[in-house]
Amino acid sequence: MKRLLYSIILAFICMYAFAQFNPTNCTSWVINPSFESGIDDGWTNSGMKTQTNDESSAAKTGWTYAEKWVEAPNTLPDSYVQQTIKGLPNGTYELSATCHAEVQGTSTAPTGVFLFAGEEVVEVSATKRYKINITIESGEVTIGFKCVNTNANWMTVDHFQLIKTDGGLRTSAATPLNRGLMAINLATSGGTGNPLSW
Repeated sequence: MKRLLYSIILAFICMYAFAQFNPTNCTSWVINPSFESGIDDGWTNSGMKTQTNDESSAAKTGWTYAEKWVEAPNTLPDSYVQQTIKGLPNGTYELSATCHAEVQGTSTAPTGVFLFAGEEVVEVSATKRYKINITIESGEVTIGFKCVNTNANWMTVDHFQLIKTDGGLRTSAATPLNRGLMAINLATSGGTGNPLSW
C-alpha cells in the first residue's frame, strides 16, 4: 500500500514539476500580435501603418504586417508601435518577432531599428526572428518595435510571441511540490517523519 501511495504521489510531483518548468506560450496576453485586425487594435502607434503586399524582404506572417517606409535616400523619422501588457505572472520571458530593416538601393547596413521589451532591445537588420530575454518583476512590460535616429528608409515587423521560459515555479514551503514531498515522507514513515525502509 505504501509503495502504491508513493508511486501515485511521485507521479503527481513529476507532472506538476513538468508543467511548472515547461516553457509556456503567453502570446494570448498580447492583443493583436500579428496586426491582423489593424495597427490601432491593442497597439499605441506613432507613424507606422499596416501593409498586406508580398515584398520578399518584408517581415510578414499571415495577411498583414506593420511597416514604416519613405523613399530612399530619405531616412525614417523616429517611429514606433508598442503595447503595455499587464497582469503577467512574474518571471523570465522570451519576446520574439519577425523584423526587418533596410537602406534600399545600397549595401549599407541599417542602424537604429530595434525590437524592444522594457529596457531590453535588440537591433534589427536582415529579415528573421529576433528574440529578447527579459525578467518581469512588476507584472507588466511594454513591448514593441521602433526606430531612433536610423539610417534606414524601410522597416517592418510582424508576429510577436511571448514565451514564459521559467514556468514560474514558486519556492514557498506551501507549494504543491513541497506538500507532495511532505506527503511522501509521512506516508513512508508511518506518520513519524522518519521514512520506513522496504
